[in-house]
Amino acid sequence: MEYYCIQPKLYSEFQCMGNNCPDNCCHGWGQIIWTENEYDKLCSASCSDKIKEKIEKSFIKCGKDWIINYSNNGYCAFLTEDRMCSIQRELGAEYLSSVCREYPRLFYNNKNYILRTCNSSCYHIMGMLINKEDIMTIDPKIEKINNINQIAGYHSNKETEKAKNPILKYRIDIFEFFYNIIADNSRSVEVALTLGALAAQQISKFEEKKQFDKIPMVLEAIKPQLNDPEQLKKLEAIQPNYTLKFSFVNKLLGNMYDCDFGFDSLISQGQPSKEKYDIGLKKFEEEFENRPFALRNIVLNILTEYFISVYDKNKTVYQNYCYIVACFACIKLAAVSIYFRNKEPERDFKIISSSICRMLCHNKANVGSVLQYLKEHNCTSPAHLALLIK
Repeated sequence: MEYYCIQPKLYSEFQCMGNNCPDNCCHGWGQIIWTENEYDKLCSASCSDKIKEKIEKSFIKCGKDWIINYSNNGYCAFLTEDRMCSIQRELGAEYLSSVCREYPRLFYNNKNYILRTCNSSCYHIMGMLINKEDIMTIDPKIEKINNINQIAGYHSNKETEKAKNPILKYRIDIFEFFYNIIADNSRSVEVALTLGALAAQQISKFEEKKQFDKIPMVLEAIKPQLNDPEQLKKLEAIQPNYTLKFSFVNKLLGNMYDCDFGFDSLISQGQPSKEKYDIGLKKFEEEFENRPFALRNIVLNILTEYFISVYDKNKTVYQNYCYIVACFACIKLAAVSIYFRNKEPERDFKIISSSICRMLCHNKANVGSVLQYLKEHNCTSPAHLALLIK
């Protein structure tokens, strides 16, 4: 069977910054899993006594796999003083775990398509998203692959998964549908996201009825609705609900991750300050006046790396889409907060935004937690999501 690789330009243009990265992924990321085969390969390598000693002291057995026990200051034991990997430097990348070797690259399949992309949790990826306008353009040069095993890091959806969730049959179709909605820069990214929420809700009605074969028809029926001038006018006029936005984002990031993202700078007398929010938003918009594509690119990459429609296969298309909206709400509020309080904020914006993506997107179990927080805030309809998005 022939397979076709599709990818945004981001995938082919990415090159790791190495020790020039201010948010090195060998620090603060917790425990990295090594398979038994990867660990055995490393142990059998001809290497220095220093590396052998670190292998003995730093690896911990975890079920069938192994993990590196990070130091108290959060650094990988194999990270050198000049912030490089001692394993890669001495032995080569082939002796790394697949996680270390492949990150931030991702691979998904549907039908005979392979989608290749990169995680927004990488600082350098976030920088590319906000600085290169066409970086999320899908590469028109589709690569043909005869042997799927040629793709490093490829993880196939098993037939049993497809049987449990028949909507996987239309995964690439639904992805392209949402991608085109968000990529259309004739409307703001906030309006595009809201249109996507309305569409996702309609798709999920058929999904819940198990009428999966009607999905292509539903997608075609929705498309004309996306350009209804009256609807677009109403969506543009929606005003943000500051209390809802602050309450949701603070609870989500504060309770789930126990981190201080600096949102308190936008609080005045115990309440969200519209004045401070507007100042921060204005500074952000002024900074990105010549880069209006920044937030749209971030959303497109989140959409791609979650491979909507089904990130969490136990949730509906609409529930998965709500997760993307939550990510955007967190990143936008972070941008406003950072640009309100910082004189040179772009570096912090890249670090905080990539950190938010890292916290949310590296664990599918977070989908359920985010949906629970949305429910607690009575924010489960597209109308309420629009208030978060704005």
